[in-house]
Amino acid sequence: MKKVFSLLLILGLSLPSMAQSSAMVRRIFLGLPLDASRKLMLEQLRSEKRFHSTDTATTNSIDIFGEAYLGLSTDNGVVKINPDSLEVELTWGYSGVLSTTRKKSDDYTRDLILKLRYYYTSPADAEAAYNGVLQLLRGSTRDTSTSGIDTIFSDSPIRSQLKTTGMQFVYHHPWYTVDVQFARITKDYFGLFLEYNRKEKYPY
Repeated sequence: MKKVFSLLLILGLSLPSMAQSSAMVRRIFLGLPLDASRKLMLEQLRSEKRFHSTDTATTNSIDIFGEAYLGLSTDNGVVKINPDSLEVELTWGYSGVLSTTRKKSDDYTRDLILKLRYYYTSPADAEAAYNGVLQLLRGSTRDTSTSGIDTIFSDSPIRSQLKTTGMQFVYHHPWYTVDVQFARITKDYFGLFLEYNRKEKYPY
């Protein structure tokens, strides 16, 4: 009995490490290694010919804040309507509640954030691309909610016009979220914005 219990305990402990983001979500995010370390994802973005970096910042300045990536992609993934351009961004953020009794490293967890921004001059094309991705994700989780940006407070005349509406999908085992948004960037420019967010793995 003890041997059986030990075996089950070992199997139970190994299950979380085997959990992966769904195959459809990985396809939507261009087949990038969503469950891998930040380092591996960065290596793939920097080495594959379908990605082209547009970040003019120096490597050292990026490393200080946790390595990031900004570039363009020639691979549209599951989106069948060709955009004017597709921007790819790998970035990060912190989540948690500040405590006066615990160390900062215990109170905060770092989030890995991968963004895809499909830009269109046609609102119909952007909306069709948006609806296509929603259709792929509907039914993949019961946890959904509306999401959107009403206005971004910015000195930029373009960013200050940005408004988005969309859906957020929340997954468990492992935990991550996927945001799908239809963006009205200006009166003549539109977008499909996708965001994948999960807790950062160590080492980064």
